Amino acid sequence: MYEIQERVRYSEVTEKGEMSLFSVVNLLQDCSTFHSHDVGMSIEVLQKKHRAWLLSAWNIELYALPKLYEKLSIGTSPHNFRGIFAYRNFWIQNEAREFYVKADSEWFCFDLAKGRPGKITEELIAPFKEREDVTFASPAKKNCFSGKLSGGRAHSRCAGFSGYQPPHEQRQVHCFGGGSYFPMYRKTGDSFHRRRRESRF
Repeated sequence: MYEIQERVRYSEVTEKGEMSLFSVVNLLQDCSTFHSHDVGMSIEVLQKKHRAWLLSAWNIELYALPKLYEKLSIGTSPHNFRGIFAYRNFWIQNEAREFYVKADSEWFCFDLAKGRPGKITEELIAPFKEREDVTFASPAKKNCFSGKLSGGRAHSRCAGFSGYQPPHEQRQVHCFGGGSYFPMYRKTGDSFHRRRRESRF
């Protein structure tokens, strides 16, 4: 389990004084990027090993949008590895430890040298040590991905596990993307699910 502390900045909020969805998703991305770096599995290290983590599916539950000036805890925890697949939780909490966001994500390991999915090795996951399902412990929630990506293509970097980041013209980001790669969403209950369309640069 890994957490970082942040404060909502003026540059991250909308005219309503609340964080935009774009900014919320970027917090998740930044948290996992720092986590991977801090345990010795940064993007640069993975590139040298010719490996990447690519997004397969996700589920985000949004309870409220953080407001300007608020202090936040952003956390993440890899909780399962199976074959080529890996799973990572995310959460955002306020100072009272109330949840703003809970999320789960499914990734697959990609062998850059062979250009195809590759089995996860102990070398890739040993640095993460703890494997705890933090926010989706309920059997009804576990591995329930309403935002399953379609099309059979690899989707680069996003948030969960830092991975390969190709040039702009090659990226296809569906969720947890940063910068110019933010997908279209629709609100259904308390969850946000991605529309079935690609977001290209």
